[in-house]
Amino acid sequence: MINQKERTVITVIFNNKPYVFGSMAAIFEYFNNNELKVTYPTLRINMGKNKHFFSNDVCSITRSTLITKAMSIKHNYLKLNENL
Repeated sequence: MINQKERTVITVIFNNKPYVFGSMAAIFEYFNNNELKVTYPTLRINMGKNKHFFSNDVCSITRSTLITKAMSIKHNYLKLNENL
């Protein structure tokens, strides 16, 4: 049986450098509103459930899905038992 995980990630392009976050809230733990020229509430509104992109004159923000390598349940079981 295959166990594959998917996770939403948020990528911020700022000063031509990508930064990857696990949530929109995490962005504002690293950057402040003045740096990105957008507030957390505004970003949440502009990147609603079906919207995956926001851009202004200083940054671009994209929501995407990170797909991890599939592992068999047997492999997971063995890995868990190694830690006991």
